[in-house]
Amino acid sequence: MVTVTERVNSTQLYKDNYYASGIFMFCKFCNITIDHTNKSKVDQHLKTKKHENNKTAIERRTNNRPQQQTTLETFEHTISERDELNLELVKVFTAADIPLKKVNKLRPFFRKYCKNGMLNF
Repeated sequence: MVTVTERVNSTQLYKDNYYASGIFMFCKFCNITIDHTNKSKVDQHLKTKKHENNKTAIERRTNNRPQQQTTLETFEHTISERDELNLELVKVFTAADIPLKKVNKLRPFFRKYCKNGMLNF
C-alpha cells in the first residue's frame, strides 16, 4: 500500500496539485480530500472541470498579484483574526478568573459590535 507522502512525491504533477496532511491527500486548488490509495482516482481528479477551473482561477489571481505569493505552507500556519480574538478572550478571562462559560452571556454584545473577529464602532 502506498502512503500519502509517497503518492504525492511520486511525480512532479502530483507535487504541483496535491499535498499530504497526516493520512489525507488534499487537492491544493479544490480543498478536497483525494483517495490516495487508488492512482486512477488521483489522475481522474486532475482531469475534472472543477479542478481545471479552480486551478486556472487561482493561477490567474496569483499571476496578477504584484506582491510576493504566499505559499500554502505559510497560509496553513497563520491564525485568522477571529481565532486570534478567541485566543485573546480566553487569555483575558483566565487572567481575570472569569469562568469561560460566562462567554455565552457576552454573545449578544459580540454579535452586535464584532464582525469577522473585529470590533465595529
